[in-house]
Amino acid sequence: MQNRFAVRQGQRYVQRPGAHCRPAIWEVGAIHSGAVPIPHARLVNVEDPLCTKTISCGTLANPTFYELIADARGTAQAQRQSAHFREHRSQKVKPQASLTY
Repeated sequence: MQNRFAVRQGQRYVQRPGAHCRPAIWEVGAIHSGAVPIPHARLVNVEDPLCTKTISCGTLANPTFYELIADARGTAQAQRQSAHFREHRSQKVKPQASLTY
């Protein structure tokens, strides 16, 4: 289904950093435009397919909140970005040495 926000099934987005979100790659599983006038996208977490959420296509297309990292065809660049993102998330934070006086 085509919508005015150019959000399509299969696209992948990463949520911009914020106080209440952890980084994740989200894939558009479906577009719904039922009883509400604004179409909504059903997002699936790429790393955890059981984690889903529904968000308006307008919010998803807004670069303040989400960044498009792959089109519906899944380009090689997007696959590299996804691999880099997974690698970055898997790095463990080293504990800082405690200070003694």
